[in-house]
Amino acid sequence: MANRQLQLPVLPKELWELVFGFLDETSKAVAMHVCHEWRALVLVTTRKVIPRIFAKDVRSSYSLIEWWRNVLGQPLPLDYYTCISAVNHGHLAFLQYARAHARDDGCPWDEYICLVAAESGHLAILQYLHDNGCPWDKRTCSSAAAAGHLAILQYAHDNGCPWDTLACQFAADQGHLAILQYLRTNGCPWDEWTYYTARSKNLAILQYAIDNGCKNIYIFS
Repeated sequence: MANRQLQLPVLPKELWELVFGFLDETSKAVAMHVCHEWRALVLVTTRKVIPRIFAKDVRSSYSLIEWWRNVLGQPLPLDYYTCISAVNHGHLAFLQYARAHARDDGCPWDEYICLVAAESGHLAILQYLHDNGCPWDKRTCSSAAAAGHLAILQYAHDNGCPWDTLACQFAADQGHLAILQYLRTNGCPWDEWTYYTARSKNLAILQYAIDNGCKNIYIFS
């Protein structure tokens, strides 16, 4: 099959230079690999300085990882922050790819990874993490409570994730009454900090705390 030449829309060269001038350095470096015309336009905007590809940009993009592997054929810049970026953006396939292709455990994970999944509201990713041995701790529940992610909180609790008084305090702080009710119904402890937080922020939660015996540090109020 004959090679097809990329046909750019008919625009004055100055406009194309303006468009390429708005690209960040990594995007310019990628664009240079598209065709000779794009390479020339990029070099005009960089004054013939070859733009660099920053590893931090590659780590945060599954499509860039694929491009890096297929076009450049270079070792992939995968590390701990690759996992964090994949989890934070909800890219399950990216996370699976990173874990499968990292060399010498170059993409480790820890309790903070589960915290990010819970905080970001990505239930499928949290399930994948837990099913594949990623550790979690109390922060998973407190982060889910703070963000108002009931389904994630339920999953974590049903699968043995610990919680503490911070979960109730964070739910109160963010005004999540349904979350607080779930926590208390299922035995999550609370303390005076839940009352204190509700007292200064949310009347409905304060009333719930009072009605259900939350410790009151304002004993004279």
